[in-house]
Formats: sequence, structure tokens, C-alpha cells
Amino acid sequence: MRLFLYLIIIFTSLPASAIEFPSLASPIALGAGNVKALKADPFSGSYHPGSLAFISKNSISMAFQSNYFIPGLNQLLVAANCLLPKAKRLSFSYGFFGNQYYNESHTKLGFAQVFSSKFGGGVALDYLRIQIPQKEFNIKHALTFDAAFYFTFNRHLDFAFHVINPLRVRFGNERLPFIINSTLIYNSSSKLILVAEFNQVMAGQSDVNIGLEYNFSKNFILRAGIQTKQFSPCFGVSISKKKYSIHLAFSLHHYLSSTSAMGFTYWQ
Repeated sequence: MRLFLYLIIIFTSLPASAIEFPSLASPIALGAGNVKALKADPFSGSYHPGSLAFISKNSISMAFQSNYFIPGLNQLLVAANCLLPKAKRLSFSYGFFGNQYYNESHTKLGFAQVFSSKFGGGVALDYLRIQIPQKEFNIKHALTFDAAFYFTFNRHLDFAFHVINPLRVRFGNERLPFIINSTLIYNSSSKLILVAEFNQVMAGQSDVNIGLEYNFSKNFILRAGIQTKQFSPCFGVSISKKKYSIHLAFSLHHYLSSTSAMGFTYWQ
């Protein structure tokens, strides 16, 4: 517990700048402060191939996110995970943001594997597309990849590491940034999980997301967190019944109102 708090203090003292990178929406991640390395997240294939390795069921999920209740800033995410023989996992996801004038889409195909009871990892192929209202609606494309692993030190402490676009591929006339995410997960008990995630854009900004997940029961999970970049508090909940789960999340912004997200998962 002391190590967890110590690392949070270090991460929040690091400098930040202002570079953005496209990301996919998930009510589970948003509810926990936008932390993307939770083991049981059915959307993990869309943003963290390391935690994808520990998905225990086949699933199909869909999520919708409204950003500040402004038309044209909504996001849609569809994700599917499939268990394969020999502890392998396959995932597919598609995310869309924007409107008919400006929009971004992110298509992702991921593969992950559990190598032991304490270690798993995966890679994913990412296809990015942006339509920009210049001249005849110029469209930009990029193909890149990301890789991650998830390691369990002991019954209390887990660590996840994620690299995104290490080759800094071109996106039109520009290059996409190289991003490194490091996540520390503290399993305080069988019900409570504390998470701190450090995001570093190389030669750019850094920020920290802090979250928690509390399992009241196998059918009801509560989440809360803070995105320290804008100091936005976040809240979320998942309610399950047999093969179905509903996910809700809410985030506050000081100037731009709030962000809300809703998702649905079918487990098989």
C-alpha cells in the first residue's frame, strides 16, 4: 500500500505539455478515471492488449459516449473478444468519433496470450482514419501497432506496461506520437482494487489517471477515479444479470460541463 501511494506522488509531480492522441471510449475505463488496464474489462481489446490476455469469457460489447452534450462530439465503440485454444485471445474493435464533416475512426485487431498464471501479453494492429473538411473532404490514413504486457507480482500487486505507435508512423504530413503507459494495480482485498496509470507522450505531455473498483457482489461493481490532467472526477457502475452487463459512467469538467457514457456487454 505504501508503494502504491509513493508512486502516485511521483507521477503527479511530473511535468505535462499539450499533445493529444486519438483514443477509444469505454464506460468501464471512464468510470475508473480513464484507467485502461483493468483485468475484467470486456473493452480491453480496444485499448490494452496486455489485460486482454486475462479475459475469461467470449463477449460482444457496445458503448456510446456523449462529450459535454455537444452535438458532433459523440463517440461509438464496438468490441468483441474471443477465447482461443492454448490460452490465446483474439479481439476486434471499431471506434467512431465526430460527424459528417469531421470524424475519426479507429479499427483495431488484437491478439493476446497468457504465458503463465502471473504473466500475459499481447499486440494489436491499429488502423486510423480521419476525415477533415478541407477542399474535397481530405481523408488521412495510418496503420500502426501497439503492444502490452500484464504481470502479477503477488496477490496484492500487479503491473502493466503498454507501448503505442513505437515507430511513429506518418499521418498525412505529420507523425503520430509514441506513447508509453505504465499502470500499477493494488488489490487491496477481493473486493477493492486501486489503480494508478501514468501516460507519457515521448517529447510531449505526461499525465496520471487514478481510479478504484469496488465489487459489492459479482453482479454490482462501483468505480471512481480522477483524471489529473484536467482534474476531472469520474464515477461509474456495472450491473450484471446472467449473460448481460450494463455499464454507466460519468465525468465532470470544470468548464465544459460533463461527459457521460453507457455500454452493454453480452457474455458467452
